[in-house]
This record gives sequence, C-alpha cells and structure tokens, in this order.
Amino acid sequence: MSHNITDVLETHIQRKREELERLQQAMAMIPQVQSDLAAMERTLAILGGKTAIEQPSSGQSYDPPQEPYPQLAQAILREQGTPLTGDQITHIARSKGKPVSRSSLMGALYRCSKEKKFFKLVAPGTFGLLDWENHSDEREENLLVPSQDISAVDDPLRENAPSGSPNGAF
Repeated sequence: MSHNITDVLETHIQRKREELERLQQAMAMIPQVQSDLAAMERTLAILGGKTAIEQPSSGQSYDPPQEPYPQLAQAILREQGTPLTGDQITHIARSKGKPVSRSSLMGALYRCSKEKKFFKLVAPGTFGLLDWENHSDEREENLLVPSQDISAVDDPLRENAPSGSPNGAF
C-alpha cells in the first residue's frame, strides 16, 4: 500500500517540477514581450499621427535597458576576456539581472561592428572587441587567472596561433 502512495507522490512531484519549469520559462520571456509590446504601441502611436507617445495601454511600463547594449556587451566581453556569441552575451547579461532583448542586442552588435565601432565580427554571430586587435599582448597577459590551468600557457600550439584574440580568432 505504501508503495502506491510513493508512486502517486513521485508522479505529482514530477508534474509540479514540469509545471514550475514551464512557468519559469514563461517568466523569463516577460521582459521581451513587454519590450515588443511597447515598441508596437509606439509604432502604432506614430502611425496614428500622435506626436506625444503615451503610456502603453498594457498597464506595464516599458523599461529600457539600464545601460545601452554596446556598453553592456563591452563590459561582458572585457570581463570574459574572449570573443562570445550574441547568445552567450545575452545569457550572461540576463544572469546579472539585466533586461536584455536578444534581437535588440544582436542588432546593436552587428550595427556597431559594421560601423567599426567597439566590436569586430570574428565568426558568424561571434563578437570580439576592436581594441583587442591593438592590445593583444596585453589582453593575453590579463587572461591568465589563478583558476586557469598553467599548462595552457606553455602549449606550443598557442605560439603558432594568429595574434589578435585569445583563441586566435582575429
């Protein structure tokens, strides 16, 4: 009899875990949906001939990013010390509690790299900092942190890699 009770409880626990995961995923999308909704409402207001943009009708206020995307991405890339994909930058920013729209971040990164401001596209969807090209020796010294494996510094393959990025991506 107790075996049936434990089976039922395990089933209920699994269902609740799945429900919790769905809810967490939905909550993570709230900032993106709010941003999209606010943008559409602003566009509608402009198309409707309104000069002053009113508060969004959704009752939710639009919260712009706390810092512009290029500056946020620069800080993350400097902190990580290596080129990152747009998805990685977005994930790191969100893990720090920053309300980041992936599409807006990617647009800003591509625009800046095209204008040769701050970023360089080192691979499809992967961005490095332009100033890394000019300071590659200095940056490589800064990449060595106590938690890294020291044997990687003496790796003979590393000496043959092109300079410019920690992984030879530039």
